[in-house]
Amino acid sequence: MRSEEGSTIQTVAETLFRLIHELRRDRDARFQVFVGYDEDDQLLAETRAQKAITENIAYLLNTSVASSTYDPSRQFPQTDELQAAELVKWERLPSPDSPGRGFAACVAWDHLARLAFAEGCDLSLLLGDDICIIRPTNWSQQIAGKFKEAHLENGAPFGAAMVGVLEESAPGWPCFLAIHRWHVETFGELFPVRGPNAFFNQDADPFLWEVYRRFGLSRWTDEVILNNTKGGVRGGLQKIASPTRYEPVHIEWRTGLLQRYQEKLQASLPRGKEMERVTMDIAVPSFRVEPVYLRRILQLRSSFPEKLQIRFVLIIDRPLEELPKTTVAELRQMERQQRDVRIRVNSRNMGAPASRTRALRDCHSKWILFLDDDVLPDEAILDEYLEGILSAEEKPKKVSGFVGVTELDYLPQQSVMAVHLAQSTFFWRISELCASENLPVPWGVTANLLLRWDPQLSFDEQFPKTGGGEDIDICIRAGGAEGKLLAAPRARVRHPWWDDGKRLNLWRRLFLWAQGDGMLQSKYPEYTYRSFPNIWEHLNPVLRETLQSWAILSAILEEDKY
Repeated sequence: MRSEEGSTIQTVAETLFRLIHELRRDRDARFQVFVGYDEDDQLLAETRAQKAITENIAYLLNTSVASSTYDPSRQFPQTDELQAAELVKWERLPSPDSPGRGFAACVAWDHLARLAFAEGCDLSLLLGDDICIIRPTNWSQQIAGKFKEAHLENGAPFGAAMVGVLEESAPGWPCFLAIHRWHVETFGELFPVRGPNAFFNQDADPFLWEVYRRFGLSRWTDEVILNNTKGGVRGGLQKIASPTRYEPVHIEWRTGLLQRYQEKLQASLPRGKEMERVTMDIAVPSFRVEPVYLRRILQLRSSFPEKLQIRFVLIIDRPLEELPKTTVAELRQMERQQRDVRIRVNSRNMGAPASRTRALRDCHSKWILFLDDDVLPDEAILDEYLEGILSAEEKPKKVSGFVGVTELDYLPQQSVMAVHLAQSTFFWRISELCASENLPVPWGVTANLLLRWDPQLSFDEQFPKTGGGEDIDICIRAGGAEGKLLAAPRARVRHPWWDDGKRLNLWRRLFLWAQGDGMLQSKYPEYTYRSFPNIWEHLNPVLRETLQSWAILSAILEEDKY
């Protein structure tokens, strides 16, 4: 055997040994390890190489038993080659439909899981060769306990659930799923890996998680069990230093494919229709990143968790290096404390429209609620929106969103009172007016706006980074001009004045709104009309130009804040 072959065999044996050794520390676990290799991997396809790896595993396992410092009652007996061979099963992976695009991880997962079930296993868990088990003593009880919990709480068949095994670097992402054989027996497959809309090497895990989440059947283990030492979720708090092993290939699974699986699962559950949940992502872009405000938003809960499943998506609109270390530590703590929090980090300051678009791209729910990062939401805001969604489902016309109320405080400063008297912010409470007249709402502000998720929906990044006009634009494209946005006057948030209502900052804010709103005239000429200037516009052109110049100067100095 050549030296490079011997080195490869030793590396594979050591990797499998570490995994088996950690798994065996849970004495209640009964498991097998199915190892898949590509058709072009000529070495691992050879029986002699598999035998050599098995011999190495047996030797390493026996060495670890001899040097064990554990209680003798928990030690394992000597492992011979035959027993090691029973633990490890080798399988040549089938070719994907589209070869030449790198490693087809989803094809491998589907094939190995179905093989495991055919061999008599009840559960399947896909692990890479870079996974470390950091809670090895009770991992099997935690996973089995969550399947039992879903069964007892919902009356669903045992196994009708997805159990997310918590991973240390990305605890809010379902990267590692324990899947019961019931799933394959019901759907006939793990997920589609053949055909035009098939998974290749991305997206299969969030897809499966979302199918079961919509019926309250997705569960997390109680503790962090795994650590992804090389890979992980990119774009979050954890920096992934190593390059990707293959080019990611994504598909759009959140439309027809998700709907098809959801309908199949509903038909397979005794109380399928009754168990179906409304799902909602709460998207909060933040440049300031003030943990006090963010934690208030993360405390939001519905009084009806059996009807509403929520998830928070925080978009940090600046590199982590620009934030105080204490703030970054608090963000990490938020993600670890709440399984329903996902934190995404922009590599640079991209602005409010682009950050909200990123939240739309990461949205896996039917609805997405946009909140500003400094608002104080009413405790019942989610219940109010839920009531609107449930009532809208009975309407013949499809509703594309709801506009809540955003309250701006009445401060004693003259500048603040002038804005209120001029009704420059009347649209922040437009839902109250429309509700009193039983009218749909043409548009609302993104400080408190709920939209039905649509794959075609995005914010126009031509609008100012700090906001202005992009909220009207997206509401028009979501159907606001067609009466598809409804008022939710009891879904309320309180918005503090920027910089406590100081005059120069307020002028800057109003100027940027006007700049963004002015862009709408050319984009939507069908909604534009002409009128004569009023008396102040006639008499005070010099004052008006001076105020605008001051606002422009302030905007240049603080262009990133929103």
